[in-house]
Amino acid sequence: MRKIGDSREIAAVAMSKLSVDPELSLLLAVEAGQIAPTKEAEAALRQSFVQDHVRMVLRGHGEGITALAVNSNATLLATGSGDNTARVWDIKTGKSLVELGGHDKWLTSIDLVLTDSWWSLPVSITLPAFGMH
Repeated sequence: MRKIGDSREIAAVAMSKLSVDPELSLLLAVEAGQIAPTKEAEAALRQSFVQDHVRMVLRGHGEGITALAVNSNATLLATGSGDNTARVWDIKTGKSLVELGGHDKWLTSIDLVLTDSWWSLPVSITLPAFGMH
């Protein structure tokens, strides 16, 4: 019985976040449905799908994204990751165009500059403050 109550409560929070943060609403609705398959969780999930603005998931990095940039004409996206790589993506197709590895640390800043028919990728690396001696 407690799981049903928890599911309903999380579904209610998901619905309350819908207009402010549809992606959070979707995550909460999924969580509510995993706790217990209630009608409230299903309704929250349906509404969240309609409101969510995520149109594409880019797959390729082995860790989370720590930096990103879009070029001036919004055709390319550059991402830096905790896996110590940078990638350049075609925004329209979601295809990874190039992976730039060899970084010693995770990437925390990235920029993408289009120059004539080629682009450059200035990358800065910042050491994380935690775990350093």
